[in-house]
Amino acid sequence: MRNRQKLSGIYIIKSNIKPDRFYIGASKDITARWRCHINSLKYKTHHNKKLQRHFNKHGLADLSFKVIEECKAYDYLLSPKEKYYIQIYKPYFNETVNYLNINPVLF
Repeated sequence: MRNRQKLSGIYIIKSNIKPDRFYIGASKDITARWRCHINSLKYKTHHNKKLQRHFNKHGLADLSFKVIEECKAYDYLLSPKEKYYIQIYKPYFNETVNYLNINPVLF
């Protein structure tokens, strides 16, 4: 079994059809988090209702996934960096209170 290098940092999920609509998140394992997003969207159980409705209408082909900033997995600044990007860009899909993710998932 191959030992996979985990990529951690801040990422964006963006609509190709409506580029002003995007989601910003943070994870200690971005690849695993992306798979989690895809699976929960496909099974209609995603925690983010706006993103789920968009996926239901436009499908996976409309969403692009990109790493904004790589961070060390142990970086205690991972969550504040996510907050920074959310405050600056005010993403449409993020369900926030004062630009903090309501459902932060850092794994």
